[in-house]
Formats: sequence, C-alpha cells, structure tokens
Amino acid sequence: MLRLRGLYWAGLVLGLVLSGCRFYGYPEGVSLTLQQIEALNEQATAMLQEALAEAEALRLLMDRYPELSPYQAQYEAVLQAHQKMLFTFGQWMQAVKAHPKDYRRAQRTLGAISANLAVLTDRYAHVAEAVAQHVETAQQVATGVSVGPRYFFAVLPPQYARLQNVKTTPPLQRLRKLVQQQLERLALSRH
Repeated sequence: MLRLRGLYWAGLVLGLVLSGCRFYGYPEGVSLTLQQIEALNEQATAMLQEALAEAEALRLLMDRYPELSPYQAQYEAVLQAHQKMLFTFGQWMQAVKAHPKDYRRAQRTLGAISANLAVLTDRYAHVAEAVAQHVETAQQVATGVSVGPRYFFAVLPPQYARLQNVKTTPPLQRLRKLVQQQLERLALSRH
C-alpha cells in the first residue's frame, strides 16, 4: 500500500513536470501588466522632466556656491543614466508587446523597470542630500545660527528631538526648494 501511494505521488509530480507546470499567469494578465509598464514609462518620463528642472536649480545654486561643481557632475551623470534608462524601458516595453502571450517576460520587465526607477530615485536623492548638507552647512557657518531644537531641561525621548525638524521633501524637489529658500533669504537680507 505504501509503495502504491509513493508511485501515485511520483506519477503526479512527473505529470506536472512534463506538462510544463504552468501555475502562473492568467489570460488577460499580459495586457494588464503592459498597462502597468506603460504607466511606469510615463512616470519615468515625468521624473526626467522634474530632474531637468532640478538640474537648472543646481546651476542657480552653483552661482552662489561654486564648490558645488562636483555635485553637478554627479547629477549630470545620473541624468544621462536616466535618459539611457528611458530608451531601455522603451525597448523592453516593445519586447513585451512583441510577445503578447509571455506572462513571465511581462512580469520580469515590470519588476526590472520598477527596480531601476527606485535606483534612479535613490541616486537623485543622494546627490540632492549632499548638496543640501553642503548649502545648509555653509549657511550655518555664514550666519552663526544653530539650527535644531533647543531643550535645556526638557524630558523628551532622544528620537523625538531628531525627528521633529525632519521635513520630507521628495528628492526631485529638494534642490528647487533650496534655491527658493536662498532667494527668500537674499530678499530678506536686502530689506
């Protein structure tokens, strides 16, 4: 009896392997995934437009802080990588359109595009954060004003003091915000 049960399971596994074991996908899955890929391509194009505006903001910051030139070179490299990625994303999307029944290819393409967009966003954020730290440090040295909470005898958890002044600005808007702050400070200092 035990041997018969073993043969049954072995036959079942062999049948699944020989049939292709296709337990993924569904009939309209490729078309839905293709719509998601197209949406990500549009998002990447919009990100490039924002990144170009950020590059212009960085150029404006370089007028005031010429030592930011290495950051501009890094930002230009990320912009070039972004433009190449848009071309690559278009090719990948065409490959998915050429194989409308290949669910696995569509899923892999969707995953690759979203992962590459996340890497690009991280690279933009890294450069924007470095520029912001440099500009804010230069402002603190120039003005001699300490930025941050001042608690003398307050009983607060240490993480509260650190999180209180953290502002979440998307990385593709950080440099434009810095330029806006610089212009506001310049206007206030003239009055």
